[in-house]
Amino acid sequence: MHPNNSNVVYLSKIVNGVFEIERWELNSKNGQWKIEAITKNFDYDNVRPDLPRGLAKGGNEIVLWMENQKYIHYTDYKTSIKYLVRNY
Repeated sequence: MHPNNSNVVYLSKIVNGVFEIERWELNSKNGQWKIEAITKNFDYDNVRPDLPRGLAKGGNEIVLWMENQKYIHYTDYKTSIKYLVRNY
């Protein structure tokens, strides 16, 4: 969940056999979700999206996630951390 906006959530879900990151924002007036793909058509799984705490209200959103090229066990993996600064 977004630390400054409870109507915004980032999540990872399977799309075409690969985990992708999406941003969902709830419109409080009509109860509809606006869905934005943060990653799409990636070769590797994108998981565990997180937004840092302490961001300025009304400022840019920063989302970080883990990209897994291989994740068998916590001792057997090849991953990287990716990020996006979402400008308004």
